[in-house]
Amino acid sequence: MSELGELYLLKLYTTKPLTTKNTWKNLIFNGISKDERFKKFHTLGVLKKILSQQISVELQPQINTLIFEVLDEEVKVSSPERQKNIEYVIKRLKE
Repeated sequence: MSELGELYLLKLYTTKPLTTKNTWKNLIFNGISKDERFKKFHTLGVLKKILSQQISVELQPQINTLIFEVLDEEVKVSSPERQKNIEYVIKRLKE
């Protein structure tokens, strides 16, 4: 990931609204793909980077939990094809 991408992720961590599930859902399913700064990256790569960074010992477990909750909830309401895609992302993130 580029330095710009990493700096952007660091900024995201320090933004209080990103501690809400809805904000993470918007970021995962809309924000990453539409943000010009992430044009060279795919959602899985960005999520892996977010999950592996240790910005705040207190905040990191909460962020990780919210990300997986958002993905799990989206699997339940998605089409079978999209379910497989999201399940693949979840599997890769847990590796």
